[in-house]
Amino acid sequence: MGVLDLHADIKVRIDGALVNTTVGRIVFNELLPPKLRFMDRVIDDKELGKVVRECYRHYGSARTVQLVDDLKELGFRYATIAGITISMADMDVPKARRAEIIARTETEVQKIKRQLRQGSDQPRRALRQRLPPLEPGRGRGIAGDSH
Repeated sequence: MGVLDLHADIKVRIDGALVNTTVGRIVFNELLPPKLRFMDRVIDDKELGKVVRECYRHYGSARTVQLVDDLKELGFRYATIAGITISMADMDVPKARRAEIIARTETEVQKIKRQLRQGSDQPRRALRQRLPPLEPGRGRGIAGDSH
């Protein structure tokens, strides 16, 4: 039995209708929640933003975070198979802005470290307000968080 390329044209039955599509589009659509399926077109970064917004509109933040995480993982899996790499040199950040961003971030990190050393819970509270509730078994949390 042979292996199909992600771009291989296939015929598949979707909701009773025979559809011409590609393997890659089937893989992509499996990640989407039911109300967003079936997208049989090229999904560029602009279109992907629309998909994320629609997911949020229909399902809220928890499902949208899950979708984005699943898409990221799928992208990394296939980039690894293809041998594609991403480096800082690929990022399009003007050098003047890069230095400003790094300086601002380092200042913020030092502020947070100082607050934590002084026993403040403010950084953890702020982070909890920005993040969606964690799902059991996801293996992620805030360092030192007992929740």
